[in-house]
Amino acid sequence: MQIIPSTAEENLDKSTYAGKSWGYAEDTAVLKAEEVFRRLSGQGEGDKSNRRLLVVGADTVVSAPDGTIYGKPKTTAEAEETLAALSGKEHEVHTGVCLFVQGRKEKLVFHESTKVIKVQ
Repeated sequence: MQIIPSTAEENLDKSTYAGKSWGYAEDTAVLKAEEVFRRLSGQGEGDKSNRRLLVVGADTVVSAPDGTIYGKPKTTAEAEETLAALSGKEHEVHTGVCLFVQGRKEKLVFHESTKVIKVQ
């Protein structure tokens, strides 16, 4: 087993996910898993071991009551702004997951969501 970070650009338009921010997490997980799967499946060319490749991609976002979707903050200041915006308000945390298995045509995509209240 290896942990291989994705190099996929996380550039989905968040405005298209109004009311379904869990979909943003799922679609970003798919982007990540597809990129790693493509990269790794090409490495086995000529490999006669018949290895099975399983790639798990995941992404977590926070959805504010006003519909804002927050990803991982890039700076300390951005993290502080996000925490201040969510303080004392109920919000949701969504984790999207995508599973790719070599030799299968379909991928498995799902999400889990949790309601959270950040106390001040």
